[in-house]
Amino acid sequence: AKAKGLKRPWLPGQNDYRTFCMSDETERVCQKLEEITNI
Repeated sequence: AKAKGLKRPWLPGQNDYRTFCMSDETERVCQKLEEITNI
Protein backbone atom coordinates (compact mmCIF):
# COMPACT_ATOMS: atom_id res chain seq x y z
CA ALA A 1 0.00 0.00 0.00
CA LYS A 2 1.39 3.37 -0.98
CA ALA A 3 1.20 6.24 1.50
CA LYS A 4 0.98 8.82 -1.26
CA GLY A 5 -2.56 10.08 -1.81
CA LEU A 6 -3.72 8.24 1.29
CA LYS A 7 -6.97 9.79 2.48
CA ARG A 8 -7.34 8.55 6.04
CA PRO A 9 -9.69 5.56 5.61
CA TRP A 10 -10.29 5.68 9.35
CA LEU A 11 -10.04 8.27 12.11
CA PRO A 12 -7.91 6.80 14.90
CA GLY A 13 -7.76 8.14 18.42
CA GLN A 14 -4.23 8.90 19.61
CA ASN A 15 -4.10 5.59 21.49
CA ASP A 16 -5.26 3.58 18.48
CA TYR A 17 -2.87 5.58 16.33
CA ARG A 18 0.07 4.75 18.60
CA THR A 19 -0.90 1.07 18.69
CA PHE A 20 -1.17 1.07 14.90
CA CYS A 21 2.33 2.54 14.70
CA MET A 22 3.75 -0.18 16.94
CA SER A 23 3.74 -2.61 14.01
CA ASP A 24 7.04 -2.75 12.09
CA GLU A 25 5.03 -3.26 8.92
CA THR A 26 3.25 0.07 9.36
CA GLU A 27 6.19 2.08 10.70
CA ARG A 28 6.89 3.81 7.39
CA VAL A 29 3.21 4.46 6.73
CA CYS A 30 2.92 5.81 10.26
CA GLN A 31 5.68 8.32 9.58
CA LYS A 32 3.82 9.52 6.49
CA LEU A 33 0.60 9.78 8.49
CA GLU A 34 2.39 11.93 11.06
CA GLU A 35 3.48 14.28 8.30
CA ILE A 36 -0.05 14.42 6.89
CA THR A 37 -2.00 14.67 10.14
CA ASN A 38 0.65 16.58 12.13
CA ILE A 39 0.03 14.42 15.17
